[in-house]
Amino acid sequence: MSVTAVDAAGNTLEAFTLTAPPRLSLAADRTYWSCYSDYLIRRLSVDYRVVNGSYPVHDLTIVATRASHGVSVLDGGPVPLGSLEPGGRASFTVLYFVPEQVSRFWSISYATCRGAGGNLFNVPAPAPAG
Repeated sequence: MSVTAVDAAGNTLEAFTLTAPPRLSLAADRTYWSCYSDYLIRRLSVDYRVVNGSYPVHDLTIVATRASHGVSVLDGGPVPLGSLEPGGRASFTVLYFVPEQVSRFWSISYATCRGAGGNLFNVPAPAPAG
């Protein structure tokens, strides 16, 4: 949406464009122990897929990943994914340490990207500190 403020004489005082955040979706494609030794040390791999459902985005980076139930993220970011056109896809893998007593957990990844006009977006929100 473009916004222009004009005075009574028709002079432009200010003009800017508001850009909606990009529609990025994230899905887990595959969850696995990459080898028996990873199973023994409880290092779980999860392959994720990001799909861009809006306008072109640039400098897409997974900046952090967090997990619940005592699961530790071993390498959750930053993961640079580059640019994605509408309908474009990018993949990345996150490694987790899953304690033996944990049978399920949830995880959330935070990303940044630049949209139209170079606007910076935090998706789904700014990553928490730490």
